[in-house]
Amino acid sequence: MKLEFSIPFEEQPEQPLDLAAYSFDRYGRLIDRATVKEGRTTLEFGDWEGAQPRLLIAPVLAEERQPTLAELRKRGAYEPVWAYNPRQKLQELLPIPAQIAGRWLLCFCRVRGQVVRPIRLLGLTLEIPVCHARVHICEVDRLPILIARLPDEIIFRLRDELLPLLERPFVPPIPRPDPPPERVQIADILQDALGGQVFEQVAAPRSALLSHAEVQLNPQPLPPKERAAIELPLELRIGLGAPAAQIVRATLIDNVQLIWPLLCLWPWFWPWLTCEEIRVLETDDQGRFDTFITYPCRGDKPDLYFWVEYLINGVWTTVYRPPLHCNVYWNYACGSEVTIRVSDSRVGCRPRPLGPLVSVYGIGTQVAVESIDGDGYAPGISINSVTVPRRPFGGLLGLWADFASDPLAAAGVSHYLWSYRPAGISADPDLGWLPLTTPFGRRYRADFPPANSVSKLYQFEVDSANGKFRIPPEQPWLADGASGGAWDDWTLNGFATALFDTTALPSTATTDAEGNPISDKSGDYELKLELFRADGSRVNLSDAGIDIQVQNMATAAWDDWHNIGLVNRYVVGGSLMGFTTTLHIDNNPLVGEILEVEVGAAAAGPCGFIEYPASASATVAFRAGHHHNHAAFYFALSRGSSGRIEVAQAMAGTAIVDPVDPATSVVIDPVNRYNLGAYTYTRHAPVSQLLGPGCDQAALAEELYVYATATDGWNGRLYWLDVYAPVKAFALTPEA
Repeated sequence: MKLEFSIPFEEQPEQPLDLAAYSFDRYGRLIDRATVKEGRTTLEFGDWEGAQPRLLIAPVLAEERQPTLAELRKRGAYEPVWAYNPRQKLQELLPIPAQIAGRWLLCFCRVRGQVVRPIRLLGLTLEIPVCHARVHICEVDRLPILIARLPDEIIFRLRDELLPLLERPFVPPIPRPDPPPERVQIADILQDALGGQVFEQVAAPRSALLSHAEVQLNPQPLPPKERAAIELPLELRIGLGAPAAQIVRATLIDNVQLIWPLLCLWPWFWPWLTCEEIRVLETDDQGRFDTFITYPCRGDKPDLYFWVEYLINGVWTTVYRPPLHCNVYWNYACGSEVTIRVSDSRVGCRPRPLGPLVSVYGIGTQVAVESIDGDGYAPGISINSVTVPRRPFGGLLGLWADFASDPLAAAGVSHYLWSYRPAGISADPDLGWLPLTTPFGRRYRADFPPANSVSKLYQFEVDSANGKFRIPPEQPWLADGASGGAWDDWTLNGFATALFDTTALPSTATTDAEGNPISDKSGDYELKLELFRADGSRVNLSDAGIDIQVQNMATAAWDDWHNIGLVNRYVVGGSLMGFTTTLHIDNNPLVGEILEVEVGAAAAGPCGFIEYPASASATVAFRAGHHHNHAAFYFALSRGSSGRIEVAQAMAGTAIVDPVDPATSVVIDPVNRYNLGAYTYTRHAPVSQLLGPGCDQAALAEELYVYATATDGWNGRLYWLDVYAPVKAFALTPEA
């Protein structure tokens, strides 16, 4: 059944409104949608029996999807009271109230921002752009509208939760995310709100595990101030203290800015918050997005929530979707830039080399060319509070570089090759080199209209005509007939131009620190990168006007590069022929073993019990190390339910290690220290010290973890070489 309606206004709107009418069945399913023209519309209602279908009128939104009944209600739709009159061809409705029509006047709001990934890349802390990501923009229920329809019991609970926080004078600290926003006391926020400051934009804390202690504001924090308890205005106190729900409700709606920063503190309220997706945008090459949305001119600005997808292996994958309740941009300041920080290691973009040159990044994502020291070591790190000054390389190394393909092709350069040789094998720069020719693949995305994207594999393999790798095209997806695409940079092979399997290098027979025969899997190796023409002839870069650039370690800029220095210039006969560097490789295994605790001649043994005489000492020992001391360890003793009572940690190879109180980091026994012999650390600890105050007998456990310090430039450490020794337990009891 189709019905025609007359839809008048109580007061003519200030500007023309684009309206649509919607019919829903008794189950809330959309039946039909039609535009309203010159105050009339015609809608299909079907043949109903029993409950009359529902009619709603609302403004038309750009790119509107099929709306639900709940979405229209959140949008402020008008649902008139009407009854079907079969004797009238035109069903006449009561006029749309002026108050409702006034809320339908729409303004434009510009929403812009950037998606980035904070990383530690090539020794620098950077925020790299995340290009070609999908940013989903959702509008959260406007709090005044939500409060207006909350049940009375929720209104009273909201009031009861709010009042104590309004008057709380002090807010202790809580853990903060990285990078941290400003720390602002709740009292400061609320005082500013009461003082007449309107929040242009307030985003709640990221963490849902917040106490009532502190609120983090991001990205437009208010400055911290020192204040005492808030003196509430009399009318606010009276309104919130009223016994009538409608008065409390109206007071909360009028002071909604007091509630925004606190919603993250109230898990009981979170189920009431929902949002509607209004835009999906794709970021550009710099990770930016920019669009306009509409919102009712009368009232606050939109409350926005963002989440992000990225195409990974051909599938759009969610890489950023924090909890809604703690990550809303309340009253978003139109035109302000939103920075979305994604931590997923699979996303990001890269700068392209400009001109006829080659960009050499380094080893994987973490070790830049200029951060490799003169002995071929990567920069140091901290492992479990132990400072490791430098790290060798090991495992499978991705030699990361990038080519300005088109300019190089114009210069006649079409191929490249990485080679290696043991360091010092020859004074002749051209002798002793072995090519790295292992084939491998790099993934890229190919986009096909209208909205189909697939993951493809570009195969790197030696050209049979000349024995070299072909320089990859800058846009391999064009060969697939795709309209666009992007390299999948942030995988192990993301920027790789060759793979160097250091585990396949020859080893040397030797003996370890304990005199045992071993195969030493370490050594110094030189690497070089050269360019070639299609006929296999090597390119003289000096003659061709081609240079090689590396990341400038003097700055923290993602796109700051400069030409390589003398140490990395592969020179033959006075001409630049390529890039070179030296790496120290070490794939040796670790040593990790807990030895039996002894008191005199008594050892713990399989059952673990040791009887001790008065004033006895216990010998605590473990083995930890590495043939070239490229390891760190962590050894701890724990007693009953008291937790850890002492910790020893250092580089394997340190002669003396002190027992440390793990709670205070204070040395507990500078006399009875751990002493090193070969790989074995031994300490003679007074039994009374292990038992602790108030105990004449106790059960204890020992744990030992030995960490590899070598890196492949991608995983940080070769953690698969780590040794976690089986836990050993023992019990001390006095002699009978």
